[in-house]
Amino acid sequence: MTARWLRAWLVLALLPACTAVAGWDPDKILQLTPAQLPAAAGQPIATLRVGVLRNGVLQPVPFQVDEYNATGQVWFASTGLPLKGREGVFDADDRLLVLAGDLGTESLPAGVAPPAGWLGELAATAQDETRYLQVLAGGLPLATQSYVRHDVATGVTETPFYTLRVDPANELNWKHLMVRSWRGDRDTSLVDTLKMRISGGVLTAATRLTLDNDNLRPRLIGQRSGPLRSTIQLETSVVFGGIPVMKMQVQVLRYPRHFEALTHARIPRLYRKALVNPSVRVTLDANRLSGSVVRTARGGTLQAITDGRIDATEQQMLARGLSSDEDWILFDARNGFSVLTFLDVPRELRGIPLEFVYEDSLDRKDKPERVAGQQPNIGYGIRGFPPGEDFRFGVTLAFDKELAGAEPRAYVRRWRETPAYRFRAAP
Repeated sequence: MTARWLRAWLVLALLPACTAVAGWDPDKILQLTPAQLPAAAGQPIATLRVGVLRNGVLQPVPFQVDEYNATGQVWFASTGLPLKGREGVFDADDRLLVLAGDLGTESLPAGVAPPAGWLGELAATAQDETRYLQVLAGGLPLATQSYVRHDVATGVTETPFYTLRVDPANELNWKHLMVRSWRGDRDTSLVDTLKMRISGGVLTAATRLTLDNDNLRPRLIGQRSGPLRSTIQLETSVVFGGIPVMKMQVQVLRYPRHFEALTHARIPRLYRKALVNPSVRVTLDANRLSGSVVRTARGGTLQAITDGRIDATEQQMLARGLSSDEDWILFDARNGFSVLTFLDVPRELRGIPLEFVYEDSLDRKDKPERVAGQQPNIGYGIRGFPPGEDFRFGVTLAFDKELAGAEPRAYVRRWRETPAYRFRAAP
């Protein structure tokens, strides 16, 4: 372990899990746009620097800038999707990422000469606490710490909170997930795998076909890593009955404590009419985590207990389902590991019912998987695609320690909260 990785590990490892509802949330990744950093808008990305004041001394903190395309995802020229803005310039929808826990409590006092290259100061307020970030054009070295290490060749990701290993030949196939806070067997993966399925009839419902992780076979066409996030770009063509009905781009983003998968599918209008009752299903299959508790946005006080069978309470939760406006699922293994999931769907699908997927079985097989049984298998089902050629959706998996009795709705609100920003530009 290198010295800079050890420093980054200690910063995050010593931060508390996000189970309280009061106080600053140090684990949050702030994604700042040019609109929130107006003095930095139009600056060459290579010259941007950020830092904080500690005992009056300006110190650099880790950050990265990613450029975005016209569809709202990290830009890769290899996709053919156009960059929004100018290459190499912080503009349009570009994002500057910084860890909330790295922001400082000290503001640059009025009347004090600012450091060279100072563009201004960002004040971020959440949970009635305000922290500060100094923004510069040069004049400060880059921080050496990194919170995410991702080796695409081996499929291994390491952060101060979790280790994830996937099949390097197929990013969708998870092989091993472990978090630092787990109190059980650390040699056995906490999850079996991540599962994605696309189903649909071709011309008629009777010719329904289903594609999963194995036969989707996405290929890697781009990769970008920084100290706060690793992004990889995957591409696959979906073929039903010999007809190439869909070209799908999947962007997978790894953060210090969470994981996102964003899907952009393009369905030519000619083939869109050929699809009958299409559906998408994305789930996380846990690895025999008996005794786990699952709560949902529409479940109220109901909770599912993983015990190898579906009882009346769980049937009620399944019947209530989810919607694009009430989309979260909260899973707690109660032994040092929890996951909050939520879904992002396009505007055209806002308000539609979503299938809440919850399977609890000791021995049921559901490929692709490595271990028989669903204990539990949880996630989302989307039925029907919006009109037009484009279909986008995203899934977020936020990892944490056990929730220790935290009230679910308050926990979710805190995780999804965006701080209020105020920028003081250099005179």
